[in-house]
Amino acid sequence: MSLFDQHIIDLNLQRASTRYTQEDRFLYRWAETQLLDRLSDIKRDFKNTLLISDFPIALDNKTIRQNAPPHECVISLFNLHRLEHPDQYLNSIFQSLKPDGLFLGLFFGGDTLQELKQALINTELNLSKGTHQRTLPLLTKQEAGALMQASGFSLPVVDSQYVRVGYKKLSSLYKDLRAMGETNPLTSRSKHIPPKKFFNEVEAYYRDHFYEDGTYTATFEVIFCTGWSPHSSQQKPLKRGSGAVSLKDVL
Repeated sequence: MSLFDQHIIDLNLQRASTRYTQEDRFLYRWAETQLLDRLSDIKRDFKNTLLISDFPIALDNKTIRQNAPPHECVISLFNLHRLEHPDQYLNSIFQSLKPDGLFLGLFFGGDTLQELKQALINTELNLSKGTHQRTLPLLTKQEAGALMQASGFSLPVVDSQYVRVGYKKLSSLYKDLRAMGETNPLTSRSKHIPPKKFFNEVEAYYRDHFYEDGTYTATFEVIFCTGWSPHSSQQKPLKRGSGAVSLKDVL
């Protein structure tokens, strides 16, 4: 059985596009600045770039010039975490790159919404003595790094940044998730609408554990993956035993 219900994913994205605006997707605006900073550090003018995003983003027109593959650069924005087979996705990107082509992707990592996950699990255990999967099983940095290496990328780098947001109302967090199309698309999700008591209990637990200075704290971990299509000009790792300094000299 599939992990994700693709029909629900499509519905979530369609509703997000029609009912919300770019201004409602603040994490996409944050991601734009992060991508531009990282591209500016590379100091290369990519002439054929593929941008993969479920929503429009405003990047420098000099950077984004989309043509047919092979691409000099592929940028993937907030979609890898809800793909059934992220390994196949990365393999296809790798195959679409020219030699010495760049892949730059970002997506939600395993610590995302850790406060909400804890509140949901504890509330459901208290009310029904069992739990349903209500949030996505997200990749860790280690898992993402392994996928990058398995796909063949050279010089892979995986890091993450934490964005912590304070909400006056917990309903505003739910609104932001809907605006990004990030509500539950799991095939194993409960098909029953929880009673109002459930959400009241979730908010009560959240308030007791993650409420400070008048706001509910929500954490988003954003994982960044950078890798290159192999090329002879790239730096090679040193061969085993070729180091100039003996370990005995520094211990």
